[in-house]
Amino acid sequence: MRKFLRALSFLFFLCLPAAAQTQQTIRVNAGGPVYHDTKGHTWSADYGFNTGSHSLTAPKSTVTATSDPTLFKSARVGTASGTQLQYQFKVTNGLYKVNLYFAETYFTKAKQRVFDVQLQGATLFSSLDIFAQAGMNHALVKSAQVSVTNGQLTIRFVHHANGNVPVISALEILPSGTLPSITSQPASQSITVGHSATFKVVAAGTAPLSYQWLKKGANISGATSSSYTTPAVTTADNGSTFQVKIKNSLGLVTSTTATLTVDPLLSVATTSLPGGTIGSSYSATLQAGSGTKPYTWALSAGTLPAGLSLAASTGVISGKPTTTGVHTFTVKVTDATSSQPQTATKSLSITVAAAVAPLQFSTTSLSAGQIGVAYSKVVQATGGTTPYHWSISSGALPAGLTLSTTTGSISGKPTKSGSSTFTAKVTDSTSPTAQTASKSLTITVASAASPVQITTTSLASGQVGVSYSTTLLAIDGTTPYKWSVTSGSLPAGLTLAATGTITGTPTASGTHSFTIHVTDSASTATTDSANLSIAIAAAADHSVMLKWTASPSAGVTGYNIYRSTTSGSGYSKINSSPVGGLSYTDATVVNGQTYYYVTTSVNAAGDESSYSTQIKMIIP
Repeated sequence: MRKFLRALSFLFFLCLPAAAQTQQTIRVNAGGPVYHDTKGHTWSADYGFNTGSHSLTAPKSTVTATSDPTLFKSARVGTASGTQLQYQFKVTNGLYKVNLYFAETYFTKAKQRVFDVQLQGATLFSSLDIFAQAGMNHALVKSAQVSVTNGQLTIRFVHHANGNVPVISALEILPSGTLPSITSQPASQSITVGHSATFKVVAAGTAPLSYQWLKKGANISGATSSSYTTPAVTTADNGSTFQVKIKNSLGLVTSTTATLTVDPLLSVATTSLPGGTIGSSYSATLQAGSGTKPYTWALSAGTLPAGLSLAASTGVISGKPTTTGVHTFTVKVTDATSSQPQTATKSLSITVAAAVAPLQFSTTSLSAGQIGVAYSKVVQATGGTTPYHWSISSGALPAGLTLSTTTGSISGKPTKSGSSTFTAKVTDSTSPTAQTASKSLTITVASAASPVQITTTSLASGQVGVSYSTTLLAIDGTTPYKWSVTSGSLPAGLTLAATGTITGTPTASGTHSFTIHVTDSASTATTDSANLSIAIAAAADHSVMLKWTASPSAGVTGYNIYRSTTSGSGYSKINSSPVGGLSYTDATVVNGQTYYYVTTSVNAAGDESSYSTQIKMIIP
């Protein structure tokens, strides 16, 4: 038989949450009576078991490798089948070291007694063979660390099918510390902008305890005590969550979440008050922004108009003014914030006017409209108090027209002909009782205009290198018109705007034919087309130098030069801005053409004189 000089010891850890309370030591002399060991410890008589019997061989054996062989003079033996031997003790939640004392006093070889040992339902010692580990009559101590969270410590000895029954000589349960636990959770806080909030936690457990506060799940630098005070909060902190992690050498616990509610600063939300009228009932309610209700209102400076008073609990200013004028005062509101009530002030004024003149319609009739043509007329009123509010109280506007409630403008494009009679209503802003007036009006809508027709039949010729500009014309239909070229092309260098203006500087000579197309703006658009051409002459080889004497009129700042190909009419200005000198060169003449020139004088206001004497120039 092998000899062992000392008991063998094994240590295992199960880390589970535990409540921090006073723990107790338990020592049980399995299968035996009360025993006082050599170290002064008392071992209670066997208890806490559920089955089994006393060992018959333990009392006759002397166990070595222990300072207390008497402790092994008794043992509890389990059953070979059926209920498993189990010890169960009520204990305070926490961490415990469990020492189990074994000795093989019956079998003389290994593999005769093989069983499992479970703590709190977990197998810590599997296929334990006492003889194989320590030999016969030799003490064997198996130790494990276990966390109790349900108030009960359960030790079970599980027999194997082919092994003999389990045996246990003694059980020792020693407190080894408590996991951290929280006895007072952090509380949610409500705080006003600009103040600080303090979160606190009360925890217990084996010292030392370490703390780490978190905001929105992230560690807060330096926040490592049992309380945390925030910096001055802003509205951006509203809704932030705070937790604390508490840790000791045995484990970690995280608090519940505390939420920070940030109350915005109290303010007087009312920015202005309506005017009043002498002798008329007045009522206006002051409004506060943010803060904690209920509010209390007061005047901190100035006075209300004579005849009005302020209700402290509701903020209502009411009464009947008795004097005209502008009355300026300061209102003060105090909220009900529990930690420190907030206050806010605002300077306001009430203008009290004399009695208001009766509100009356001044519009007596409205002009007619036409289908597809933009319509705009404004109904008007006098008296009362502006601004006015406009509406249609009966009847309806012609289809396609609408009434602006703020300006009284009737606008749009009629879509149906005929006469529409309706009643327009105006409401003024007299406080507290608005005045109203009504008027029956009629708008007659005529049928749509004739289809659009192009009236331009020919276009002026141009010259290479000379700026060109002409405008296409049309009649009827509904303006504005939209112009385009549908076939052919304009001379190189010229473009057609949607407004009908052909402009540019030709770059090549020749005659260019094209088709123009116009579309009007009627709801059902009409169109027309025309074939036109522009002849572009080659660049001129000549220029005309014009000179004149200064105008004797006072205030002349410049001169304009006009040219025509017809004597006495059809003049067009050829300079882009008034000429400051007494000469001008026309380099845009065409070979073989005869021109007629006149000038005018211009003052600083843009006033222009009549034409000068005409001169004739023949270009070779």
